[in-house]
Amino acid sequence: MNALKAAYSQRGLKPREAARLLGISKRYLAYLEAGQRGPGRALERKIEQEFGVKREEILKEDQP
Repeated sequence: MNALKAAYSQRGLKPREAARLLGISKRYLAYLEAGQRGPGRALERKIEQEFGVKREEILKEDQP
């Protein structure tokens, strides 16, 4: 499971809620989780602030 998905799931959030909290679309969140897109600097800071997940963790391959 992707670190970002694991972090928001652990807080009991659904993808739509996590995306809203980050100010992005649910589709863009899915791209981040799949490693198809990387976050910009402002979004990196927001993700780290909200979920404690760093850029390197977002871009890693899914862990079993």
